Amino acid sequence: MVYKGDNMRIIFLDVDGVLNNEKYSIFIYKILGRKRYIKKINKDFDIFDLRSVRYVAKLIDYFEGDIKLVISSTWRTNKKAIDKIVEKLSIFMKSYNVPVDVTEVDKNRIRGLEIQHYLENNNLLDSKYVIIDDDTADIIGDKYNGMDFNPHFVWCNKYGFQRKEYKKALKILKGDNYDNSKSK
Repeated sequence: MVYKGDNMRIIFLDVDGVLNNEKYSIFIYKILGRKRYIKKINKDFDIFDLRSVRYVAKLIDYFEGDIKLVISSTWRTNKKAIDKIVEKLSIFMKSYNVPVDVTEVDKNRIRGLEIQHYLENNNLLDSKYVIIDDDTADIIGDKYNGMDFNPHFVWCNKYGFQRKEYKKALKILKGDNYDNSKSK
């Protein structure tokens, strides 16, 4: 995978509330029942809303070759969980592998600080990036008072990452200087 300098985009991705959202989880819980639902989660981490997964994959595909996925979710500490995220995304992605990385865990578990450190430590402060999350407190809220992530933040409600969130994330990642000649 070769990045084209200033064209590299980064997606900081949360999982809970984004790919496995509240509405979908309730729906699956009702279908499977309590025991089977818990067994499915514990066995293979597979309770993703495929609509949300499809929109994240579509976002990755839009910037084919110029994008990196950084897991900022608590799922980042579990290799099996990361593999499941990539497996689900690959169902909908074109035939290439997106680079996947993780943010380091901050001792205070302030996600905004973890993202800031990732950007600083990898010399990516000038990159175009989007933060997709359902929790604002430790990214743009009271718990974090570092960089201004508001222009980069896409908040997901109880329905997770859907069309509206996709469009906002795409707009953020395109930025002012993005070559819009790609037809998608």
